[in-house]
Amino acid sequence: MIYPANMLPQRSWKLILSQLDHHFGEPATVGATALAQIAEYLAQHASDAPDIPARDRHFMSELSSDITPVRITKTSWWNQMHADFDFEGIKRTKTKSASNCLGCHEDGVR
Repeated sequence: MIYPANMLPQRSWKLILSQLDHHFGEPATVGATALAQIAEYLAQHASDAPDIPARDRHFMSELSSDITPVRITKTSWWNQMHADFDFEGIKRTKTKSASNCLGCHEDGVR
């Protein structure tokens, strides 16, 4: 699944892109040109990008500037929105993981 850029701040996307050789347990190979384009897109659409609409900044709520999350499921916003989420139970369903947003949000993530 490709996550929306506004779900993490610029510093998180920069860190994630710097570790593509071990991207959540898998190597992610991207050519230099594509990587530059991806980095530019993420920087422009991250939750703390200068021109991002206020409605897309809510993902940054309660995120201290000294924290650089690399997992959306570890952010305060995500955990508040999923406070009643059955993390163990989801493993026994077709969704399998909390990171599979489309498994629960079939109409897309908003």
